[in-house]
Amino acid sequence: MMAIDKIKVQDNNGVEQEAVALILFKVFVLIIAGGIGSRLAGIGSIFKPKQFTICNEAGETWIQVTVKRYLELGVDPKNIIVITTNDSQTQLAQDQLLGLGVLSTRIYQIADNYDYAGAMVKGAEFIKKINKDAIAVNTPSDQYVVADDNFKLAVRRAILAASNGIPTLIGVRTTDLNLVKGCGHAIYRPDDLGETKKVVGFVEKPDDERAQELLESENSALNTGINVWKVETLLEQAGALIAKKRAEDLERVSDAIIKKESVYGKTVTRSQAVKIDREIMKEVKGWSIGTDELMSVFKNLQVSIGVFPWADCGTYDSLYKILRKSADHKNAIIGGGRVQNLYCTKNLLYVAKNYLVKVYGLSNSFVAVNSINNRTVVVVGDMNHCQLVKEFGEKMGDDLLSTRSYTIESKNCQVQLTEVEDALVCFVGLDNHFVSPVKGENGEIVVTISNNSYSKAR
Repeated sequence: MMAIDKIKVQDNNGVEQEAVALILFKVFVLIIAGGIGSRLAGIGSIFKPKQFTICNEAGETWIQVTVKRYLELGVDPKNIIVITTNDSQTQLAQDQLLGLGVLSTRIYQIADNYDYAGAMVKGAEFIKKINKDAIAVNTPSDQYVVADDNFKLAVRRAILAASNGIPTLIGVRTTDLNLVKGCGHAIYRPDDLGETKKVVGFVEKPDDERAQELLESENSALNTGINVWKVETLLEQAGALIAKKRAEDLERVSDAIIKKESVYGKTVTRSQAVKIDREIMKEVKGWSIGTDELMSVFKNLQVSIGVFPWADCGTYDSLYKILRKSADHKNAIIGGGRVQNLYCTKNLLYVAKNYLVKVYGLSNSFVAVNSINNRTVVVVGDMNHCQLVKEFGEKMGDDLLSTRSYTIESKNCQVQLTEVEDALVCFVGLDNHFVSPVKGENGEIVVTISNNSYSKAR
């Protein structure tokens, strides 16, 4: 007989009731591990997306921390499903998750032209083949979550609701106004006294006035992007939408084939056929489903609310906030490489292994020094302009950069190259800074970063 996990649930009248959680062998965790994380360019890339990079002082990666969070909840490691979109991501997932018990056969690779919601649907179809009665916990892999009792209770409530055919979001209450402004929110009726509450609307990234209203309201919760639903519920209620998207893709393929045949003719060489296939795939969007579009199909979408530390760590400033800082100068240092700094305060320094970074006179800034596609990449910028790094990330992801330096809202910045000729340096929101990479001992690369005023003072 399968073990049953019993939990204590507090109802709205303060009366403690005992609820029986779903048998855990039916619970699957679905992690979408594609994308390039362009807002953290320099840490992540198309070759090694952010979720496979180190995220804490212990040297763990985002995806490892995410998997461990749900293993602690009681999910069987065999029920961890990871969606990847290319061979490199699949290999990284296998390398990083093998030690946690995740099966290589549960790492499911799909085409790279599926967006996030489309990948969720594909993942649900994959899970259904394993267990048609499965409950899927769909979770991002780049979030900071303190998986305390409040978090576990919110997830288990959602699992209980989903087991009854009620798709449920995980929401969180916060007192951080900046967090409220930067995220989406689920709205419910203020008189809803249920343990999970019916969602009546969404608010995406509110302005200052609306954010203050949400902060003070008693009928909204920050949407963490963690969704819990029965696979059967998802595929049934979203069936018409999925069929519509598939039909649109088939129409695009047909149109693209006709267009290419008009150029090449119906009789083509093998090399021309390969080129035609590539051109057709560029025009096909996969299952291009917006997350809000997918959520709108549910007849009774609810939210399970908890009060626990949570943050979306998609940018350098959000990552800095959750990392441990040095007691003296409040610098946060991760990545596994070596750092020497002088007169530096309130910086995030990500330094990969085999690099030594020497930083002088930098404050309220971010630095990433990494090896990306066998090329040394250095990103240095002002923290207040960290959103702008996305431009660099997108160009690097499209392999459009053959230059040695790239500047965004920066003036009088220089790259002093000596022996590291393949280095690529990006300056973001900084003036009068320089970067100098040189070859050190034992294959280590030494990167010096400084502002010009400090350099002259030395």
